[in-house]
Amino acid sequence: MSHPNYRDTAILCAFLVASSLACSAQAEPCHDNGGVRLEAHEPNRMGITVDNDDDDWFVDFKLSVHHPILYETLTEGSPSRWLPYFAFTGRFGYYIPRPSTPVVSKSFNPKLFIRYFWNTDACNRYDPKTEYIDFELGHLSNGQSIETLQSYNAHAAALGNSEYADDYISRGWDYWGISGKNLIEQIELRYSLKSYVNGYIQSTIEENFSWEPAREISKFNQVSGVHLAAKYRYYDSYYVGVNLDTGSNHPFRNNTWEANWGAAKLFGIPFVAYYRTGYNSDLARYYNKVTSYGFALEFDTFKQTR
Repeated sequence: MSHPNYRDTAILCAFLVASSLACSAQAEPCHDNGGVRLEAHEPNRMGITVDNDDDDWFVDFKLSVHHPILYETLTEGSPSRWLPYFAFTGRFGYYIPRPSTPVVSKSFNPKLFIRYFWNTDACNRYDPKTEYIDFELGHLSNGQSIETLQSYNAHAAALGNSEYADDYISRGWDYWGISGKNLIEQIELRYSLKSYVNGYIQSTIEENFSWEPAREISKFNQVSGVHLAAKYRYYDSYYVGVNLDTGSNHPFRNNTWEANWGAAKLFGIPFVAYYRTGYNSDLARYYNKVTSYGFALEFDTFKQTR
């Protein structure tokens, strides 16, 4: 069980106080026009993914949303360039080919962040040309429960397959980070830098238990912590993108590349196809080098037309 870390409690309080002060810096009214404030944080997806280290394909779900924190209370509708948010991203795999067709949780990522808008203010945050930087405090885990060899062996026996049991090994980290978005003509650039720590939620990092087999990659920051992405949009409705993820410990040593192509409406359906090679195809086995490919419906936002 995790216990509160008083250093992190103080930092969290400072985070929220800074949000309040930053967001109340302006007094000019902002007319939100009833815009929906629950928005997509990352693109929401539902599709099929195949990993080459697994004989079973799965239905791949990702839900990702964010919402301003106490929007009226903190800003009184003012057009500040600062705005605090709460976000949640979750990913789940529905393994139809497996016995009992289980749904396996792959990642849970709640976080608080303060967003600073470079080229506009909070009133115009829906504009797709908005550029920003986020200052983040988050938690990343897979929501699983295996922490001991006895529990692992029991799962393997019950499932009849030790590889299936691997999906239920617990992983978890807290992190501090920054991320952002910038635009150069039709090219959208995104970046993220994270430092994984023992924190307020995850008092002890879970990334390599003593009973697990020895391996070259035993820390998550060997494969994660730095994210770079570029997306080129053309003909208004199509895009091609490339992502690079690498470790904050020895960057560019253990790299993960993803190429994707998407269409806002392919035969009336929002569609994306992707090919990925590298690490962290799922948190339980983040250390495996895997090639993945798939396709999905991709939904960018819940926002209504204002």
